[in-house]
Amino acid sequence: SGAAQTEREASRQIAEELGRDPDVIHTTIQRGKKAVTMLPPKELNLDESEKELIIKAGNRLKREEKQSRKEERLQAKQEAIETIKDPYKFDFLTLEENVQELELEKKLTENITHFLLEMGKGFAFVGRQYSLNVGKKERKIDLLFYHTRMHCYVIIDLKTGDFEPEYAGKMNYYLSAVDDLLKTDTDSPSIGIVLCKTKDNLDVEYALRDMKKPLGVSEYTFNELPKNIQENLPNVSEIENELKKLL
Repeated sequence: SGAAQTEREASRQIAEELGRDPDVIHTTIQRGKKAVTMLPPKELNLDESEKELIIKAGNRLKREEKQSRKEERLQAKQEAIETIKDPYKFDFLTLEENVQELELEKKLTENITHFLLEMGKGFAFVGRQYSLNVGKKERKIDLLFYHTRMHCYVIIDLKTGDFEPEYAGKMNYYLSAVDDLLKTDTDSPSIGIVLCKTKDNLDVEYALRDMKKPLGVSEYTFNELPKNIQENLPNVSEIENELKKLL
């Protein structure tokens, strides 16, 4: 890895300066990284300036590795967010303008092949209304996927109206739960996508500004039923009333 090569190069440079064995210097640097106060082995017969030089090198490498890991996490987060489309076009659906969230979920999963094609390459469907037991409560995720290329879970929270800032907090909660309960050591951090009918970009910016997890907000479109057909379709309360008459 890059970190190992950096250590080896630092060990070689210090060994040349001190006239010592690079392997012995490398071992000492490793010990210096684990404990700043740990002195090199006595058999090295180093003077105080040499000891200080090696310990400083170990500390420097530790800082560089920490910064490198931070940059890798930021890069992974950015790459994950870049996989999120905006908008998603569900043109394979024809629905009422004021469709309910559960109905939208149902239609998307009934058309899972088209849905996966629109999501992009690498998405594998895990479940709808996926249940998570958090403490003593059961939480349900609208749609859960696994991305086979990025090796991470992808959570989708469906909203049939405008984006609201509290949706970001809810998604952050789901991401923490999935990373704790489902994610393995070989998986990358989970990605969250809040899908809304509409969004205000400034609202989204403020809501996500200090979020550390890979999370995005996207709009979606679908084919709406013509107005004359929508007006002649029964609404939910009318259907419920008819069902009551039959019982």
